[in-house]
Formats: sequence, C-alpha cells, structure tokens
Amino acid sequence: MKVPYINGRQVPLLLATKNGKPAKKATLLVRALDLINSIEPLICDDNGRACGKYTQVNPRQPCYTEKNRLCRDKAITGIIDTIQTNPSAFALRNVGVFINAESCFLQNRYDETGVAEIGLTDNTEHGVQNGLRTIATMLEFYHTECFDENGKLDINSEGYKCLAQVTLNVSIFTGVPKEELDAMSEALNTSVQVKQESIMNNKCRFDTIKNLLPDYMVNRIYWFEGDTGDDKNIHIKQLIQLLMLWHPTIWGGEHPLHCYTSKTKPLAEYDKQMENPDTERLMNAYLKAVIPSLMEMHDYIIAQYLLRYPDYKKNGQKQDGCNGFSKGTTTLNYGKDVETLDGTVWKSFVFPLLASLRATLKYDNKKNEFYFASKDLKKLIGSMDNEKSPLYKMANNIIENYYREGVIPEFIGRHPSIYQYCYDIVETKIS
Repeated sequence: MKVPYINGRQVPLLLATKNGKPAKKATLLVRALDLINSIEPLICDDNGRACGKYTQVNPRQPCYTEKNRLCRDKAITGIIDTIQTNPSAFALRNVGVFINAESCFLQNRYDETGVAEIGLTDNTEHGVQNGLRTIATMLEFYHTECFDENGKLDINSEGYKCLAQVTLNVSIFTGVPKEELDAMSEALNTSVQVKQESIMNNKCRFDTIKNLLPDYMVNRIYWFEGDTGDDKNIHIKQLIQLLMLWHPTIWGGEHPLHCYTSKTKPLAEYDKQMENPDTERLMNAYLKAVIPSLMEMHDYIIAQYLLRYPDYKKNGQKQDGCNGFSKGTTTLNYGKDVETLDGTVWKSFVFPLLASLRATLKYDNKKNEFYFASKDLKKLIGSMDNEKSPLYKMANNIIENYYREGVIPEFIGRHPSIYQYCYDIVETKIS
C-alpha cells in the first residue's frame, strides 16, 4: 500500500524487537482522500463495509445496518459534522489512525512531502488497530456525498470540497511483538473522551458544593467518572440540574427549561460561570443561599405528590386513569422527613413547581448575598391536602389540565406556560 503524505517522520521505539527487526513508529499527516483511495481495497469486504481482511486486529468493529450503512452514534455523528462544518480542523479533533505493518518505508521529497510504502502481509497481526470507525465514516461519506446520481465522482460537490480539506494523523508501527500488539489494541480501543464532570472536578469546580453539603451527601455523589463508593446513588449532573433551577441570570430571564431537558447544558453553564472570577463570586453566593433549601424543597414536593396521589406512585401502575410515575425522579433523602417514603414521581411534575420558587429569591448587590422573600418556603406553598394552597393549585393544574387531558409527561416538563402558571402563583403569594 502506498500512501502520499504531507509531512512524515519515522523514529525507533525502545521496545523488545520482533525477529531481530527494530520496532519503529512512523507518524504521517495525510490527506483523507489519499488515505481512502489507498486503504479501501485492503479493509473493505464485498459489501463495501470496513470489516475486511486488514481490520481483524481491531477489537472494535464498525456496526452496520442491514442496508450496509453505518449505525449512527455520537462519535460518528461528530466525525461527519467536523467534515462538513470545519474540515480543516479535523486533524486537531481526531486522534487519528493507527496501523501495524510488516514494513514501512518513507520516500521523502525535498519539501517534506513524500510517499509511504506500507507492507501488510499477515491479517492476524497487520491492519488498522485504532481509528477504524474514522476510516469507515470517511469511506461512507465519500461514497454518499462525493458522487453524482450516475455514480460518477463529482469534484464540484459540497461533500468532495469538504473532504478535500480534511487531513488526519496516521501512525504506522513495525516490528512490534504480538503480545505488545494485543495490549496496544486493548488500550487504544477502550480509551474514551474524558467526561466533562471529571475535568471540572479536577479543576476544583465543585469544591463550593462539597463544602456546603453535609458529609453524608458528599459521599453519595458521583463527582467524576470512575468515582466509587457503596453509598453513591446521585450523579453530579443530576444535582447540577437541580441547583441551576433558581439561578437568576443564566437563563436570560426565561424559564429554566434546560434544567429539565438536558443534563449537559446546566453542567456546561455552571462550568462557564465558575471560570470567570466575577461570575464565580456570584455563583458561590448563590450556592450558599440555595443549599440546602432547594434540595429540601425538591424532596418536599415529591413527598407531597406521593402522599396526596398514592395511586400514581411507582412501577407505572395504571390506577385512577393514570399511568403512574415510573420514569422520573426520587427523593434525594436530604432531610429526614421523607426518608421512609417509597415511590418515583415524574420529573416533569416536579420541576415546574420547584422552579416557581425562584420568585422568592432576591439579591443584595452591595453585600453580594442572596436571600429569600419568605423564610419558610414549605409554609409559603403549603401542602397538597389544602386545596387553597399554591402547591395544590400548581399540582392540580398539571394533573387535571394536562396529564388527564392526554398530554404526555415528557412534554409537560417542556411546556413554558406551565412554568409561567406556577411562577405567577408564587409571585402573587409573596407580593
């Protein structure tokens, strides 16, 4: 296989050699179109899938549909998106392709470009060890976006113009012992992108929250990927979803629907606020004010639902004309008054009610302090046993005017008018 490259170099590896041949690594910067044309015959099967002869060394084979199209996931969608929207940055955003070979000779020209002659002879040891899905995605994009309806390559197509700008890093290993190849394949194909919460935890972004929570709550939260402990049952993303519900500025005066619809957006907004010293100061003051009140009210509202509407609770039991709350949220067990309650409530039934209480949160700019217009939030909204209480009116509006009328619970949590109805009730109560 001959692969033209833009830039390339080869260095020895301090590794036990195979058959007396020194182990080496060549690193190339290659145009995607050049790699596709060179490698396609060696890795594709009769159906055009990247599952052919020299892919067997890769433990992670691409997944295809019955129509021989790649099964879409976040990684593949991301590759396609980069090709289409920012092709020149592809080599920076993609780890590249790793190939093990029998031999690799670089024919450098005076301008550092050249051609790599890569020898592949044994498909049990040679082939694409990592980056196979990258190549598979590029191949599919090439054949679906770069040809016209008559099957002729169209160099004027948008797809071809994008792919022509894509470069990627290709690493070729030679002389590597079989045992090292197996270890390399396992390591390369189990590596994943570091989770956002892990990076944030490493930057001490959650330290304020940890300092404000009691120890037993700190021990129950997954703060980073791989965090372990017998008591852990709350993810930091779940907690941030709640904590951001009452923030006065992040959502631009709109209702905090993103706290219901997404786990990543509230986390990203929180991270953004903690990066800037001014907004970090405001965020720390905010957290100091809402912890533990927000968490306590979260549990209180769930407890009220479970006590007032016992026929709706847990396991999706279809009673009293309702399908139950089998997919939803449970109490955090922050306070001791709800620890014995058993049941799950639709998150969409809880968040509009909980979000309405941000109407009670006020800010003293001179002191950089938040405070509540009402010292007792539970007393302010009352209980669901009292039909005149704000809490009953808000819950009854959701159940009678939406849920019983056939609106699916998922949509209830996305409905701005429900949030506004609940907000207006609380605001009227404190005015």
